[in-house]
Amino acid sequence: MITQIIIPNEIQEKIIAHCLKNYPKEACGILAGKGGQAEIIYPLINISENPELCYLIDAKEQLKVFKEIRAKSLEITAIYHSHTHTEAYPSAKDLELAFYPDSFYVIVTLADKNKPKIRAFKIIEGKIKELNIKEKETNG
Repeated sequence: MITQIIIPNEIQEKIIAHCLKNYPKEACGILAGKGGQAEIIYPLINISENPELCYLIDAKEQLKVFKEIRAKSLEITAIYHSHTHTEAYPSAKDLELAFYPDSFYVIVTLADKNKPKIRAFKIIEGKIKELNIKEKETNG
């Protein structure tokens, strides 16, 4: 059973920067890589009618990113977004929109903008499992 996702520090920093840049709107994006390790970040545009409360990725933009990921022989490692005023934990809306059971869901809380926190989850059929985030792969 998968218990961790690997997100290098530089990618974590880019995720947080993207989330802070979009504040007070929720930011969203996709991480691509292999074997549960993020290698590339794709910051996307939140097209939700209520971007301060939820996110929605543009279908055309998402398809373009999916094609690019496939062309690079990578996988969708995670879908990320921010919570601007609540904890980094899947909301009821997040559960409703968790369409990719093979993907991880990464949430950044900006409730304290000076100390953003990143957490990762697996969401399958409405069940939430938190995962450890490692900065790099370790042997053993």
